[in-house]
Amino acid sequence: MKKIALLLPLLLLLFLPQSSEAGSTKIGTVCKDSSACEVGRCQTSDLKNTENKFCVCNEAADCATAYGGTASDWQCNEGSTSAHDLNVCFKVAESKSIYPLSTDQTIETSTKVEQDKEDKKVVFTPPSLPAIGGLCNLKPVESSLGATAVFSWIGQCVAGLYSYGFMLGIMFAILMIIIGGIVLMTAGASENSVSTGKKLIFSSFFGLIVLMSSYLILSNINPNLVEFAPTELKLIDAVELELKAGEEEHAENQEDPVPGSSVPEGTIGVVGAKCEKYPTKSDGSGDKSLINILECDTAYQREQSAVTYVILHDTGRNAAGTANSWHQTCVDNNGAQGKCKSTHYVIETTGKVYQLMDESKIAYHAGTAWNRASIGIDLQRSLSTSWIYSRIDECVKACKEGSYMTKKGKSAFPGCSTPAAARQKCNLALSPAQYNSLNKLLTEIAGRTSVQLTDKYVRAHCEGSASHSDPRNLDWSKLRLGLSNAPHYTSGGKADKLCKFSDKWEAEVEKQIVKYFGTSGQGFGNLFGATDFFQ
Repeated sequence: MKKIALLLPLLLLLFLPQSSEAGSTKIGTVCKDSSACEVGRCQTSDLKNTENKFCVCNEAADCATAYGGTASDWQCNEGSTSAHDLNVCFKVAESKSIYPLSTDQTIETSTKVEQDKEDKKVVFTPPSLPAIGGLCNLKPVESSLGATAVFSWIGQCVAGLYSYGFMLGIMFAILMIIIGGIVLMTAGASENSVSTGKKLIFSSFFGLIVLMSSYLILSNINPNLVEFAPTELKLIDAVELELKAGEEEHAENQEDPVPGSSVPEGTIGVVGAKCEKYPTKSDGSGDKSLINILECDTAYQREQSAVTYVILHDTGRNAAGTANSWHQTCVDNNGAQGKCKSTHYVIETTGKVYQLMDESKIAYHAGTAWNRASIGIDLQRSLSTSWIYSRIDECVKACKEGSYMTKKGKSAFPGCSTPAAARQKCNLALSPAQYNSLNKLLTEIAGRTSVQLTDKYVRAHCEGSASHSDPRNLDWSKLRLGLSNAPHYTSGGKADKLCKFSDKWEAEVEKQIVKYFGTSGQGFGNLFGATDFFQ
Protein backbone atom coordinates (compact mmCIF):
# COMPACT_ATOMS: atom_id res chain seq x y z
CA MET A 1 0.00 0.00 0.00
CA LYS A 2 2.87 2.34 0.79
CA LYS A 3 4.32 1.81 -2.69
CA ILE A 4 0.99 2.58 -4.34
CA ALA A 5 0.68 5.78 -2.26
CA LEU A 6 4.11 6.90 -3.45
CA LEU A 7 3.30 6.16 -7.12
CA LEU A 8 0.05 8.16 -7.20
CA PRO A 9 1.72 11.64 -6.99
CA LEU A 10 4.15 10.65 -9.74
CA LEU A 11 1.28 9.56 -12.01
CA LEU A 12 -0.54 12.86 -11.39
CA LEU A 13 2.56 14.81 -12.39
CA LEU A 14 2.59 13.02 -15.74
CA PHE A 15 -0.93 14.30 -16.53
CA LEU A 16 -0.29 17.91 -15.48
CA PRO A 17 0.33 20.41 -18.38
CA GLN A 18 4.03 20.76 -19.06
CA SER A 19 5.50 24.25 -18.73
CA SER A 20 7.68 25.42 -21.56
CA GLU A 21 10.47 27.88 -21.24
CA ALA A 22 9.93 31.00 -23.35
CA GLY A 23 12.21 31.37 -26.34
CA SER A 24 13.96 34.46 -27.67
CA THR A 25 12.16 34.96 -31.00
CA LYS A 26 10.39 38.34 -31.10
CA ILE A 27 6.88 39.24 -32.27
CA GLY A 28 6.61 39.33 -36.08
CA THR A 29 9.45 36.87 -36.67
CA VAL A 30 9.23 33.39 -38.23
CA CYS A 31 8.94 30.53 -35.74
CA LYS A 32 8.56 26.75 -35.78
CA ASP A 33 6.54 26.32 -32.56
CA SER A 34 5.34 28.31 -29.57
CA SER A 35 8.33 27.41 -27.41
CA ALA A 36 10.59 29.50 -29.68
CA CYS A 37 8.64 32.75 -29.09
CA GLU A 38 9.23 35.26 -26.32
CA VAL A 39 5.49 35.48 -25.77
CA GLY A 40 4.95 31.74 -26.10
CA ARG A 41 2.65 31.82 -29.12
CA CYS A 42 3.49 30.80 -32.70
CA GLN A 43 0.54 31.38 -35.03
CA THR A 44 -0.05 30.13 -38.60
CA SER A 45 -0.61 32.84 -41.23
CA ASP A 46 -2.39 32.69 -44.59
CA LEU A 47 0.86 33.25 -46.51
CA LYS A 48 1.27 30.49 -49.08
CA ASN A 49 4.78 29.24 -48.37
CA THR A 50 6.57 26.61 -46.32
CA GLU A 51 7.45 28.93 -43.43
CA ASN A 52 4.14 30.52 -42.61
CA LYS A 53 4.26 30.64 -38.80
CA PHE A 54 5.06 33.81 -36.87
CA CYS A 55 5.40 34.82 -33.24
CA VAL A 56 2.36 36.93 -32.27
CA CYS A 57 1.02 38.68 -29.19
CA ASN A 58 -1.34 37.13 -26.64
CA GLU A 59 -2.30 40.28 -24.76
CA ALA A 60 -1.60 44.02 -24.66
CA ALA A 61 1.28 43.54 -22.21
CA ASP A 62 3.18 41.59 -24.87
CA CYS A 63 3.00 44.59 -27.21
CA ALA A 64 4.16 46.98 -24.49
CA THR A 65 7.14 44.71 -23.75
CA ALA A 66 8.08 44.47 -27.44
CA TYR A 67 7.56 48.09 -28.49
CA GLY A 68 7.58 50.20 -25.34
CA GLY A 69 4.93 52.06 -23.38
CA THR A 70 2.37 50.54 -21.05
CA ALA A 71 -0.26 47.88 -21.61
CA SER A 72 -2.95 50.59 -21.71
CA ASP A 73 -1.27 52.04 -24.83
CA TRP A 74 -1.77 48.84 -26.83
CA GLN A 75 -4.32 46.23 -27.90
CA CYS A 76 -3.59 42.72 -29.10
CA ASN A 77 -6.20 42.35 -31.85
CA GLU A 78 -7.34 39.19 -33.60
CA GLY A 79 -5.85 39.12 -37.08
CA SER A 80 -7.88 39.56 -40.24
CA THR A 81 -7.11 39.01 -43.92
CA SER A 82 -5.23 42.33 -44.06
CA ALA A 83 -2.91 41.03 -41.32
CA HIS A 84 -2.59 37.53 -42.85
CA ASP A 85 -4.81 36.10 -40.08
CA LEU A 86 -2.20 36.92 -37.43
CA ASN A 87 -2.71 38.66 -34.10
CA VAL A 88 -1.40 42.23 -34.41
CA CYS A 89 -0.35 44.92 -31.94
CA PHE A 90 -2.59 47.97 -32.26
CA LYS A 91 -1.42 51.22 -30.69
CA VAL A 92 -4.60 52.75 -29.27
CA ALA A 93 -3.59 56.40 -29.71
CA GLU A 94 -2.47 56.10 -33.33
CA SER A 95 -4.17 55.32 -36.62
CA LYS A 96 -1.50 53.24 -38.42
CA SER A 97 -2.06 49.91 -36.74
CA ILE A 98 -1.11 46.88 -38.80
CA TYR A 99 2.50 47.27 -37.73
CA PRO A 100 3.52 48.97 -34.47
CA LEU A 101 5.00 52.45 -34.66
CA SER A 102 7.74 53.85 -32.50
CA THR A 103 6.42 55.45 -29.34
CA ASP A 104 7.70 58.89 -30.31
CA GLN A 105 5.74 59.02 -33.57
CA THR A 106 2.24 60.44 -33.25
CA ILE A 107 -0.52 60.72 -35.80
CA GLU A 108 -3.64 62.85 -35.54
CA THR A 109 -6.72 60.92 -34.53
CA SER A 110 -9.80 60.55 -36.70
CA THR A 111 -11.68 62.87 -34.33
CA LYS A 112 -9.28 65.67 -35.19
CA VAL A 113 -9.71 64.92 -38.91
CA GLU A 114 -13.47 65.14 -38.64
CA GLN A 115 -13.20 68.38 -36.67
CA ASP A 116 -11.00 69.84 -39.40
CA LYS A 117 -13.59 68.91 -42.00
CA GLU A 118 -16.38 70.54 -39.99
CA ASP A 119 -14.32 73.69 -39.63
CA LYS A 120 -13.71 73.90 -43.37
CA LYS A 121 -16.39 76.27 -44.64
CA VAL A 122 -17.76 75.98 -48.16
CA VAL A 123 -19.67 78.80 -49.87
CA PHE A 124 -21.86 78.14 -52.93
CA THR A 125 -22.68 81.14 -55.15
CA PRO A 126 -26.14 81.04 -56.77
CA PRO A 127 -26.69 81.43 -60.53
CA SER A 128 -27.55 84.88 -61.86
CA LEU A 129 -31.33 84.97 -62.31
CA PRO A 130 -33.75 87.93 -62.33
CA ALA A 131 -35.43 88.58 -58.98
CA ILE A 132 -39.17 88.07 -59.19
CA GLY A 133 -40.78 90.19 -56.51
CA GLY A 134 -38.21 89.06 -53.98
CA LEU A 135 -39.20 85.40 -54.41
CA CYS A 136 -36.18 84.68 -56.61
CA ASN A 137 -33.70 86.81 -54.69
CA LEU A 138 -31.01 84.13 -54.46
CA LYS A 139 -28.38 84.30 -51.73
CA PRO A 140 -25.12 82.32 -51.28
CA VAL A 141 -25.32 79.08 -49.29
CA GLU A 142 -22.65 78.58 -46.63
CA SER A 143 -22.05 75.21 -45.00
CA SER A 144 -19.29 72.90 -43.74
CA LEU A 145 -17.87 69.60 -44.96
CA GLY A 146 -19.80 66.79 -43.36
CA ALA A 147 -22.84 69.01 -42.74
CA THR A 148 -26.08 69.22 -44.74
CA ALA A 149 -26.51 72.25 -47.00
CA VAL A 150 -30.01 73.46 -47.92
CA PHE A 151 -30.36 74.64 -51.52
CA SER A 152 -33.62 76.47 -52.22
CA TRP A 153 -32.51 78.24 -55.39
CA ILE A 154 -34.44 76.24 -58.00
CA GLY A 155 -37.48 75.64 -55.84
CA GLN A 156 -37.51 79.27 -54.75
CA CYS A 157 -37.50 80.58 -58.32
CA VAL A 158 -39.99 78.03 -59.66
CA ALA A 159 -42.32 78.69 -56.73
CA GLY A 160 -42.08 82.40 -57.48
CA LEU A 161 -42.90 81.90 -61.13
CA TYR A 162 -45.75 79.55 -60.25
CA SER A 163 -47.23 81.96 -57.69
CA TYR A 164 -47.02 84.92 -60.03
CA GLY A 165 -48.43 82.88 -62.90
CA PHE A 166 -51.33 81.73 -60.71
CA MET A 167 -52.10 85.29 -59.62
CA LEU A 168 -51.86 86.59 -63.18
CA GLY A 169 -54.24 83.84 -64.33
CA ILE A 170 -56.81 84.81 -61.66
CA MET A 171 -56.46 88.51 -62.46
CA PHE A 172 -56.84 87.83 -66.18
CA ALA A 173 -59.95 85.70 -65.62
CA ILE A 174 -61.54 88.38 -63.40
CA LEU A 175 -60.65 91.07 -65.96
CA MET A 176 -62.31 89.02 -68.72
CA ILE A 177 -65.43 88.57 -66.58
CA ILE A 178 -65.59 92.35 -66.02
CA ILE A 179 -65.11 93.03 -69.74
CA GLY A 180 -67.82 90.46 -70.57
CA GLY A 181 -70.17 92.17 -68.13
CA ILE A 182 -69.48 95.57 -69.67
CA VAL A 183 -70.09 94.17 -73.20
CA LEU A 184 -73.31 92.56 -71.99
CA MET A 185 -74.55 95.77 -70.29
CA THR A 186 -73.85 97.92 -73.36
CA ALA A 187 -75.11 95.40 -75.91
CA GLY A 188 -78.65 96.77 -75.99
CA ALA A 189 -80.63 94.95 -78.69
CA SER A 190 -77.53 93.60 -80.45
CA GLU A 191 -77.66 89.83 -80.30
CA ASN A 192 -74.00 89.49 -81.35
CA SER A 193 -72.80 91.72 -78.51
CA VAL A 194 -74.97 89.86 -76.00
CA SER A 195 -73.59 86.53 -77.23
CA THR A 196 -69.98 87.84 -77.05
CA GLY A 197 -70.48 89.12 -73.49
CA LYS A 198 -71.93 85.81 -72.32
CA LYS A 199 -69.06 83.83 -73.90
CA LEU A 200 -66.47 86.04 -72.22
CA ILE A 201 -68.12 85.68 -68.82
CA PHE A 202 -68.68 81.92 -69.15
CA SER A 203 -65.23 81.03 -70.51
CA SER A 204 -63.41 83.26 -67.99
CA PHE A 205 -65.44 81.86 -65.10
CA PHE A 206 -64.78 78.30 -66.32
CA GLY A 207 -61.02 79.02 -66.64
CA LEU A 208 -60.97 80.49 -63.11
CA ILE A 209 -62.59 77.32 -61.73
CA VAL A 210 -60.10 75.08 -63.59
CA LEU A 211 -57.12 77.15 -62.35
CA MET A 212 -58.20 77.09 -58.71
CA SER A 213 -59.23 73.44 -58.85
CA SER A 214 -55.86 72.36 -60.28
CA TYR A 215 -54.04 74.16 -57.46
CA LEU A 216 -56.25 72.53 -54.80
CA ILE A 217 -55.88 69.07 -56.35
CA LEU A 218 -52.08 69.32 -56.61
CA SER A 219 -51.71 70.64 -53.05
CA ASN A 220 -53.89 67.78 -51.70
CA ILE A 221 -51.98 65.10 -53.64
CA ASN A 222 -48.52 66.39 -52.68
CA PRO A 223 -47.85 69.87 -51.24
CA ASN A 224 -44.33 69.76 -52.70
CA LEU A 225 -45.87 69.96 -56.17
CA VAL A 226 -46.89 73.56 -55.50
CA GLU A 227 -44.48 74.55 -52.71
CA PHE A 228 -41.21 73.26 -54.26
CA ALA A 229 -39.37 72.32 -51.08
CA PRO A 230 -35.63 73.10 -50.94
CA THR A 231 -33.07 70.36 -51.69
CA GLU A 232 -30.87 69.09 -48.85
CA LEU A 233 -27.43 67.75 -49.74
CA LYS A 234 -24.69 66.44 -47.44
CA LEU A 235 -21.31 67.90 -48.35
CA ILE A 236 -18.30 65.64 -48.73
CA ASP A 237 -14.72 66.49 -49.58
CA ALA A 238 -13.80 66.47 -53.27
CA VAL A 239 -12.05 63.44 -54.74
CA GLU A 240 -9.67 64.11 -57.62
CA LEU A 241 -10.35 61.49 -60.28
CA GLU A 242 -7.56 62.56 -62.62
CA LEU A 243 -3.95 61.88 -61.77
CA LYS A 244 -2.03 64.97 -60.81
CA ALA A 245 0.14 66.36 -63.56
CA GLY A 246 3.19 64.24 -64.15
CA GLU A 247 2.33 61.59 -61.61
CA GLU A 248 2.37 57.85 -62.20
CA GLU A 249 0.11 56.43 -59.52
CA HIS A 250 1.98 54.33 -56.96
CA ALA A 251 0.07 52.20 -54.51
CA GLU A 252 0.64 51.02 -50.96
CA ASN A 253 -2.05 48.36 -50.98
CA GLN A 254 -1.71 45.02 -52.71
CA GLU A 255 -2.50 45.38 -56.40
CA ASP A 256 -3.94 42.71 -58.66
CA PRO A 257 -0.97 40.91 -60.24
CA VAL A 258 -1.01 40.28 -63.96
CA PRO A 259 -1.66 36.69 -65.09
CA GLY A 260 1.42 34.58 -64.62
CA SER A 261 3.17 37.10 -62.36
CA SER A 262 4.83 35.61 -59.30
CA VAL A 263 4.28 37.97 -56.39
CA PRO A 264 7.01 37.58 -53.78
CA GLU A 265 5.70 35.72 -50.77
CA GLY A 266 6.88 34.71 -47.41
CA THR A 267 9.19 35.71 -44.70
CA ILE A 268 10.07 39.35 -45.46
CA GLY A 269 8.78 41.17 -42.41
CA VAL A 270 9.13 44.42 -40.56
CA VAL A 271 12.19 44.37 -38.30
CA GLY A 272 11.64 47.71 -36.61
CA ALA A 273 10.10 51.13 -36.75
CA LYS A 274 12.21 54.22 -37.06
CA CYS A 275 11.50 57.81 -38.02
CA GLU A 276 14.11 60.55 -38.07
CA LYS A 277 13.13 64.00 -39.31
CA TYR A 278 16.77 64.72 -40.07
CA PRO A 279 18.26 61.29 -40.85
CA THR A 280 21.96 60.70 -41.23
CA LYS A 281 23.17 60.27 -44.80
CA SER A 282 23.17 56.48 -44.96
CA ASP A 283 24.49 54.05 -47.52
CA GLY A 284 23.05 54.48 -50.96
CA SER A 285 23.76 56.28 -54.20
CA GLY A 286 23.41 59.72 -55.71
CA ASP A 287 22.47 63.08 -54.22
CA LYS A 288 21.00 62.68 -50.71
CA SER A 289 19.90 66.30 -50.17
CA LEU A 290 16.20 65.34 -50.47
CA ILE A 291 16.28 62.20 -48.30
CA ASN A 292 14.49 63.82 -45.34
CA ILE A 293 11.28 64.74 -47.21
CA LEU A 294 9.69 61.26 -47.37
CA GLU A 295 11.68 59.70 -44.52
CA CYS A 296 8.91 59.94 -41.92
CA ASP A 297 6.02 59.05 -44.26
CA THR A 298 6.79 55.45 -43.34
CA ALA A 299 8.48 54.08 -40.24
CA TYR A 300 8.75 50.50 -41.48
CA GLN A 301 12.09 48.87 -42.15
CA ARG A 302 13.47 45.57 -43.45
CA GLU A 303 16.87 43.92 -43.57
CA GLN A 304 18.79 45.18 -46.60
CA SER A 305 19.64 41.60 -47.50
CA ALA A 306 15.90 40.93 -47.90
CA VAL A 307 15.78 43.24 -50.94
CA THR A 308 15.70 41.02 -54.04
CA TYR A 309 13.90 43.15 -56.66
CA VAL A 310 14.19 46.54 -58.36
CA ILE A 311 10.98 47.99 -59.84
CA LEU A 312 11.14 50.75 -62.46
CA HIS A 313 8.53 53.54 -62.68
CA ASP A 314 7.82 56.79 -64.55
CA THR A 315 7.44 60.28 -63.11
CA GLY A 316 6.71 63.52 -64.91
CA ARG A 317 8.39 65.69 -62.26
CA ASN A 318 11.95 66.20 -61.14
CA ALA A 319 13.12 64.65 -57.88
CA ALA A 320 12.20 67.58 -55.64
CA GLY A 321 8.78 67.99 -57.26
CA THR A 322 8.07 64.27 -56.93
CA ALA A 323 9.09 64.08 -53.26
CA ASN A 324 7.29 67.27 -52.20
CA SER A 325 4.07 66.36 -54.04
CA TRP A 326 3.88 62.90 -52.47
CA HIS A 327 4.71 64.20 -49.00
CA GLN A 328 2.04 66.91 -49.24
CA THR A 329 -0.56 64.31 -50.30
CA CYS A 330 0.44 62.21 -47.28
CA VAL A 331 0.11 65.23 -44.94
CA ASP A 332 -3.23 66.27 -46.46
CA ASN A 333 -4.60 62.77 -45.77
CA ASN A 334 -3.17 62.56 -42.23
CA GLY A 335 -0.91 59.65 -43.13
CA ALA A 336 -3.82 57.45 -44.24
CA GLN A 337 -2.88 54.03 -45.57
CA GLY A 338 -2.50 54.11 -49.36
CA LYS A 339 -2.03 57.91 -49.49
CA CYS A 340 1.69 58.10 -48.65
CA LYS A 341 3.42 57.22 -51.90
CA SER A 342 7.21 57.02 -52.03
CA THR A 343 10.19 55.67 -53.92
CA HIS A 344 13.88 55.19 -53.18
CA TYR A 345 15.43 56.91 -56.20
CA VAL A 346 14.57 59.40 -58.96
CA ILE A 347 16.77 59.72 -62.07
CA GLU A 348 16.16 63.09 -63.73
CA THR A 349 16.37 63.72 -67.49
CA THR A 350 19.89 65.09 -66.98
CA GLY A 351 20.98 61.73 -65.56
CA LYS A 352 21.34 63.05 -62.02
CA VAL A 353 20.38 60.49 -59.35
CA TYR A 354 18.58 61.55 -56.18
CA GLN A 355 18.08 59.19 -53.24
CA LEU A 356 14.73 59.92 -51.56
CA MET A 357 14.67 57.12 -48.97
CA ASP A 358 17.09 54.81 -47.22
CA GLU A 359 17.25 51.42 -48.97
CA SER A 360 16.36 49.69 -45.69
CA LYS A 361 13.05 51.56 -45.59
CA ILE A 362 9.94 50.04 -47.18
CA ALA A 363 8.73 52.53 -49.80
CA TYR A 364 5.12 52.51 -51.04
CA HIS A 365 5.38 52.16 -54.80
CA ALA A 366 4.19 48.78 -56.09
CA GLY A 367 1.83 46.97 -53.73
CA THR A 368 2.47 45.54 -50.26
CA ALA A 369 4.17 42.27 -51.24
CA TRP A 370 6.45 43.93 -53.81
CA ASN A 371 7.20 46.90 -51.56
CA ARG A 372 8.76 44.75 -48.86
CA ALA A 373 11.08 42.99 -51.26
CA SER A 374 12.03 45.78 -53.65
CA ILE A 375 13.70 49.13 -54.28
CA GLY A 376 11.74 51.61 -56.38
CA ILE A 377 13.39 53.75 -59.08
CA ASP A 378 11.43 56.52 -60.84
CA LEU A 379 12.60 57.75 -64.25
CA GLN A 380 11.71 61.34 -65.10
CA ARG A 381 10.04 61.76 -68.48
CA SER A 382 9.85 64.70 -70.88
CA LEU A 383 6.10 65.10 -70.43
CA SER A 384 4.47 66.43 -67.29
CA THR A 385 0.92 65.24 -67.94
CA SER A 386 0.34 61.66 -66.86
CA TRP A 387 -2.73 60.72 -68.92
CA ILE A 388 -0.96 61.47 -72.23
CA TYR A 389 1.69 58.81 -71.55
CA SER A 390 -0.41 55.87 -72.66
CA ARG A 391 -1.95 57.58 -75.72
CA ILE A 392 0.52 58.56 -78.44
CA ASP A 393 -2.29 59.87 -80.66
CA GLU A 394 -3.53 62.17 -77.89
CA CYS A 395 -0.01 63.55 -77.37
CA VAL A 396 0.55 64.35 -81.05
CA LYS A 397 -2.95 65.76 -81.40
CA ALA A 398 -2.38 68.03 -78.38
CA CYS A 399 0.89 69.24 -79.95
CA LYS A 400 -0.85 70.09 -83.22
CA GLU A 401 -3.80 71.87 -81.55
CA GLY A 402 -1.75 73.48 -78.77
CA SER A 403 -4.14 72.23 -76.09
CA TYR A 404 -5.99 69.19 -74.76
CA MET A 405 -9.32 68.71 -73.03
CA THR A 406 -9.67 68.09 -69.32
CA LYS A 407 -12.78 67.85 -67.18
CA LYS A 408 -12.32 71.56 -66.43
CA GLY A 409 -11.99 72.57 -70.08
CA LYS A 410 -9.07 73.21 -72.40
CA SER A 411 -5.55 73.19 -71.04
CA ALA A 412 -2.57 74.61 -72.95
CA PHE A 413 0.00 72.21 -74.39
CA PRO A 414 2.75 74.47 -75.78
CA GLY A 415 6.21 73.85 -77.15
CA CYS A 416 5.57 71.18 -79.79
CA SER A 417 3.70 72.82 -82.66
CA THR A 418 6.01 71.37 -85.37
CA PRO A 419 6.54 67.72 -86.37
CA ALA A 420 10.11 67.78 -85.02
CA ALA A 421 9.04 69.21 -81.65
CA ALA A 422 6.11 66.78 -81.40
CA ARG A 423 8.46 63.88 -82.16
CA GLN A 424 10.82 64.91 -79.39
CA LYS A 425 8.05 65.42 -76.83
CA CYS A 426 5.91 62.37 -77.58
CA ASN A 427 8.66 59.76 -78.04
CA LEU A 428 9.25 59.80 -74.26
CA ALA A 429 12.66 58.25 -74.80
CA LEU A 430 15.07 58.33 -71.87
CA SER A 431 18.22 60.34 -72.39
CA PRO A 432 21.59 58.56 -72.80
CA ALA A 433 22.62 60.08 -69.46
CA GLN A 434 19.60 58.41 -67.78
CA TYR A 435 20.51 54.98 -69.19
CA ASN A 436 24.11 55.41 -67.98
CA SER A 437 22.97 56.46 -64.50
CA LEU A 438 20.40 53.65 -64.32
CA ASN A 439 22.99 50.99 -65.21
CA LYS A 440 25.43 52.36 -62.64
CA LEU A 441 22.73 52.55 -59.95
CA LEU A 442 21.56 48.97 -60.63
CA THR A 443 25.12 47.71 -60.30
CA GLU A 444 25.60 49.54 -56.99
CA ILE A 445 22.27 48.28 -55.61
CA ALA A 446 23.16 44.69 -56.56
CA GLY A 447 26.39 45.07 -54.59
CA ARG A 448 24.54 46.11 -51.41
CA THR A 449 21.48 43.84 -51.59
CA SER A 450 20.35 40.42 -52.87
CA VAL A 451 19.22 41.86 -56.23
CA GLN A 452 20.48 39.93 -59.25
CA LEU A 453 20.91 41.79 -62.54
CA THR A 454 18.51 39.70 -64.61
CA ASP A 455 15.09 40.41 -66.08
CA LYS A 456 13.52 38.31 -63.31
CA TYR A 457 14.68 40.69 -60.59
CA VAL A 458 14.82 44.03 -62.45
CA ARG A 459 11.19 44.53 -63.38
CA ALA A 460 8.78 47.09 -64.76
CA HIS A 461 5.89 48.31 -62.62
CA CYS A 462 3.43 47.02 -65.22
CA GLU A 463 4.83 43.50 -64.83
CA GLY A 464 3.49 43.28 -61.31
CA SER A 465 0.20 45.12 -61.80
CA ALA A 466 -2.38 44.90 -64.56
CA SER A 467 -3.51 48.49 -63.87
CA HIS A 468 -0.17 50.18 -64.69
CA SER A 469 1.75 50.77 -67.91
CA ASP A 470 5.08 52.22 -66.77
CA PRO A 471 7.93 52.58 -67.54
CA ARG A 472 6.90 53.44 -71.09
CA ASN A 473 9.14 53.17 -74.16
CA LEU A 474 12.06 51.80 -72.18
CA ASP A 475 14.85 50.34 -74.37
CA TRP A 476 15.69 47.19 -72.43
CA SER A 477 18.62 46.46 -74.71
CA LYS A 478 20.42 49.46 -73.17
CA LEU A 479 20.29 47.88 -69.70
CA ARG A 480 23.03 45.44 -68.79
CA LEU A 481 20.61 42.54 -68.39
CA GLY A 482 21.42 40.68 -71.62
CA LEU A 483 18.06 41.56 -73.18
CA SER A 484 16.93 42.71 -76.59
CA ASN A 485 14.31 45.44 -76.83
CA ALA A 486 11.63 42.83 -77.49
CA PRO A 487 9.08 41.98 -74.78
CA HIS A 488 10.90 40.07 -72.05
CA TYR A 489 7.78 39.38 -70.04
CA THR A 490 4.89 37.42 -71.56
CA SER A 491 1.82 36.86 -69.45
CA GLY A 492 -0.79 36.22 -72.11
CA GLY A 493 -2.87 38.82 -70.29
CA LYS A 494 -3.47 42.52 -70.01
CA ALA A 495 0.15 43.40 -69.31
CA ASP A 496 1.19 42.58 -72.87
CA LYS A 497 -0.76 45.63 -74.04
CA LEU A 498 0.15 47.88 -71.13
CA CYS A 499 3.88 47.11 -70.90
CA LYS A 500 5.16 48.87 -74.00
CA PHE A 501 8.43 46.97 -74.41
CA SER A 502 8.14 47.11 -78.18
CA ASP A 503 10.46 49.07 -80.46
CA LYS A 504 7.36 50.20 -82.43
CA TRP A 505 6.78 53.23 -80.21
CA GLU A 506 8.69 55.65 -82.46
CA ALA A 507 6.99 54.23 -85.58
CA GLU A 508 3.59 54.88 -83.99
CA VAL A 509 4.62 58.45 -83.20
CA GLU A 510 5.62 58.97 -86.87
CA LYS A 511 2.27 57.60 -88.00
CA GLN A 512 0.37 60.00 -85.74
CA ILE A 513 2.55 62.96 -86.80
CA VAL A 514 1.64 62.36 -90.45
CA LYS A 515 -2.02 61.96 -89.47
CA TYR A 516 -2.28 65.27 -87.60
CA PHE A 517 0.40 67.40 -89.31
CA GLY A 518 -0.01 66.00 -92.84
CA THR A 519 3.74 65.45 -93.12
CA SER A 520 6.56 63.99 -91.10
CA GLY A 521 8.60 67.16 -91.60
CA GLN A 522 11.64 65.09 -92.60
CA GLY A 523 11.45 65.16 -96.40
CA PHE A 524 9.72 62.92 -98.93
CA GLY A 525 12.03 59.95 -98.55
CA ASN A 526 11.46 59.71 -94.83
CA LEU A 527 7.77 60.34 -95.24
CA PHE A 528 7.37 57.42 -97.64
CA GLY A 529 9.51 55.18 -95.45
CA ALA A 530 7.61 56.02 -92.26
CA THR A 531 4.08 55.60 -93.58
CA ASP A 532 2.06 53.47 -95.92
CA PHE A 533 1.28 56.59 -97.95
CA PHE A 534 0.81 54.83 -101.29
CA GLN A 535 -0.98 51.75 -99.98
